Amino acid sequence: MKKIFTTSICALGVATCGALMATDNFINLANAADLPELLKNDKVVLIFVYPPGQPCKNMIATATKVAKEDTKALFVIIDIRVFPGLRSQYHVGGLPALILFKNGVELARSTGQRDANSLRAFMAKTFLGARRAFIASPLAYTAAWIKGHFKIDPVCENQ
Repeated sequence: MKKIFTTSICALGVATCGALMATDNFINLANAADLPELLKNDKVVLIFVYPPGQPCKNMIATATKVAKEDTKALFVIIDIRVFPGLRSQYHVGGLPALILFKNGVELARSTGQRDANSLRAFMAKTFLGARRAFIASPLAYTAAWIKGHFKIDPVCENQ
């Protein structure tokens, strides 16, 4: 995993702020321009949050715990108050929202609070499944890349 930078998420109002600064794979996005470079990592978990909300606070705490265990994944917290444009760019509705990427390609997304076991299982199923698909079929990788890089007009898709 490439190490870009590490920041704390004290600004998000999480009580365990000191513990969060200790992990190199848990980042509070400080600059939207850094996101494309971050997404190039092997396993990335974007977490869109509204920090004052209790479900989002709980999701941040859960992600922190899982990030300490899974050091190969990069967890990126995106505060929608700071980056409302990213919320619309990634078509995020409900919060907290998780979007899993592998090497810049979106693999899966989930909305709502998850506990640590559920988050681990979601990540394992998604990342392991992607690895198997990419190994088994180069076409699956190409299709995933196209889906991640080109917008399909919903009107044209239904015709």
